[in-house]
Amino acid sequence: MESHRIKEGYLWPIAEIDTDVLKGLRVLQQSTKIALDHQGIITYRAGYADGGAHKWREVFSDLAKRAGG
Repeated sequence: MESHRIKEGYLWPIAEIDTDVLKGLRVLQQSTKIALDHQGIITYRAGYADGGAHKWREVFSDLAKRAGG
């Protein structure tokens, strides 16, 4: 996976996730997007074609506020 990340030029880490975690988060589609706050509480969940750049700015702003930032 690391060689794929480098080949594609991704700057973020890539990792395999435990299928039990996916089940616990009720991830049913590859395109599921989830934001967790600093306490591990899901604050945002979206599926395919949801969550454009404007929405993610809003989500990250909310996460920063929740964390006291």
